[in-house]
Amino acid sequence: MERNRYVTLICGAAVAITSSIFADEPSAEGPRQLQSLVESYEREKARVLGPLDRKFDAALLEMQRQFTKAGRLEDALTVNKMIESRGGKSASKPSWRDTRWKWGSGGVLELKRNGDATHTDWSKFGEWEVLDDGTLKLVSQHGESTIAFSDEKSGIVTSARGGQTTLTRIE
Repeated sequence: MERNRYVTLICGAAVAITSSIFADEPSAEGPRQLQSLVESYEREKARVLGPLDRKFDAALLEMQRQFTKAGRLEDALTVNKMIESRGGKSASKPSWRDTRWKWGSGGVLELKRNGDATHTDWSKFGEWEVLDDGTLKLVSQHGESTIAFSDEKSGIVTSARGGQTTLTRIE
């Protein structure tokens, strides 16, 4: 009910200002009035929608956590993209330097500070780099792979051939 009152108030103000802006005699008041209307609208929108946005963002983070915990990493990645698109805290890009990961199909991957990558099943060093979208490009003796993280503790490795395995961070 309160929201309807504010919508009516804002619409009424818009009509009053619009009628003065488009009156027969142009004035410098029009642009100032328009700016005032826009500022008032943005303040009211933030006040009314702010609590709803915060609840939605918290629900997204919890959903991401639940999907990750259940091993539904593709779903967690999808939720993470939504969080990032909304400017949420998952949009920050953590450092993967000097981290160790349990490779889902076996072995341990280590991402070294200098960009080298080692795996317990590799006979040669690989290389890794962070891409603009936050994923990692991993190049090894087995070819190129992409690592997409659902959070700071888990991710999915996708090879150029389309195979996938999970990663779990070793603390």
